[in-house]
Amino acid sequence: MKRLVLARFGERLGWIVGHAGILGTVALTVSVCVDVAMRWSGLDTEWVFDLNLFAIMWLAAAGAALTALHHAHVTAGIALERFFPRARVVLNVMRAVIIIPFLLLVAVSGAIQAIQAFHVHQTTFDLAAWPVWIAQIAIPIGMFAWAAVEFAFTLRGFKTPQPHEPDDLTGAE
Repeated sequence: MKRLVLARFGERLGWIVGHAGILGTVALTVSVCVDVAMRWSGLDTEWVFDLNLFAIMWLAAAGAALTALHHAHVTAGIALERFFPRARVVLNVMRAVIIIPFLLLVAVSGAIQAIQAFHVHQTTFDLAAWPVWIAQIAIPIGMFAWAAVEFAFTLRGFKTPQPHEPDDLTGAE
């Protein structure tokens, strides 16, 4: 029961991050259009460049978490999983043992950098003077979300797919 609660939490977190990624993609598209219009009219576009850079960092973290949730990333063991279905559990555990500690390490180091940038009030060098920690905080948030989703997927991987269930265990038919 506890395992299912953790798996559902990871799935909901992935859903939230995925929808945040959708909104971020729309915001990035609008900001690129604003950038083009401002360049065409000869206005300064430094702040738009920073906004786009921050949006791309956030989208990369959101995309990684959502990809892990739907098990859409390509792994070295994909052929083994297809030809030897029983190897799926072993490969899921091995993947979790390798990926989750790495993601947590990156998240902690990213959080330390973001906290340092916040404490020293580090900003960008343009007129808008964006706080750098806004972009840097995307790394720990995205990595923690990805680790949670990867953990939830690992827990779901112990369940053997039944004939009426989808092969990828995401719930999509």
